Amino acid sequence: MSTRIRTLSRAGVLLALLLAVLALPAFAAAAGPCTTTCYVDANTGNDANDGDTPATAKKTIQAAVTQVTAGGQVNVAAGTYAEDVTINKAVTVTGADPATTIIDPVNYVSISADNVTIKAIAISAGTHGVRLSKSGSPLANTTFDNVHFKNNANRGIDIVNLLHVTNLQVLNSLFEGNPTGIRMPSNATADGITIDNTTFQNQTGSGFYQANDGSTGWVKNLTVKNSTFTN
Repeated sequence: MSTRIRTLSRAGVLLALLLAVLALPAFAAAAGPCTTTCYVDANTGNDANDGDTPATAKKTIQAAVTQVTAGGQVNVAAGTYAEDVTINKAVTVTGADPATTIIDPVNYVSISADNVTIKAIAISAGTHGVRLSKSGSPLANTTFDNVHFKNNANRGIDIVNLLHVTNLQVLNSLFEGNPTGIRMPSNATADGITIDNTTFQNQTGSGFYQANDGSTGWVKNLTVKNSTFTN
């Protein structure tokens, strides 16, 4: 008799547990960290977030660039991003627009990988806006589209020593208040630079400068069209 009661009690407990589990609300599986598209929001984001949606955005551009896979997209909400950013993989970084999405680096945004695009962002008040470099070069297919390089201490775009650049495109952009807009050293080379629908104004030095002090640097296939250089 007592054995049967214990068996029934055990069965009752198991049934109660099963009913309790069935009564729990169903939850969707948690999303993993962003890979192909990552969202960033300086105002509401957190780098501990997965970055998969605007509601779970990361806080810094660097966290999203680090997380996303090569060929991915980083979508940056309006805000000011006081950070240096290192881009060492093919990625497209897109802001809301350059009036409201601003990178304010201590040093610069560093690009050292092929097939990088930056769009609809302002980069201001750094040592440089962007520095292009790549070990072993060449650095290919870098595009700036609707990017404002403003009030950087030295250059809007700085190309490092010995670098060979191919297919650099500067489109629909603005250089203002930098000593130099785009600068190449005398030992860097470039085959294919396009500057289109871009304004250079109020630079304290040159808009585009390729140094020539007896070294081996050169530029060919340079196209400048629909652009303005003033002051």
